[in-house]
Amino acid sequence: MTTLSREKLLERAKLNTEKHRAATRKLRVSSDAQMDLRLAEIALATLESDPEYLKRQDLISAETSPLNNNHEVLTRIKKLMRK
Repeated sequence: MTTLSREKLLERAKLNTEKHRAATRKLRVSSDAQMDLRLAEIALATLESDPEYLKRQDLISAETSPLNNNHEVLTRIKKLMRK
C-alpha cells in the first residue's frame, strides 16, 4: 500500500481549513460550520506538529480518496471530543 506524501496531506489540510473559514464567514450563526472549521484546524495542527502521525497506514492510503481520509481523521477527532 502506498502512502500520500506529508507535503500533499499538509496542502490538503490547509485548503480544507481555508474552505471551512470561508464557510464560517458566510454562515456565522451555524455551529456546524464553526465546528467543521475547528476540526479542520485541529487536523492541520496535528499534521504539522507530529510527523509520526503520518506514518499510520490506517489513516493514509492511496487506495482511498484524500477527501475520505480527511473525513476519517475529522470523524475520529469528533469522537474523541465527545468523550
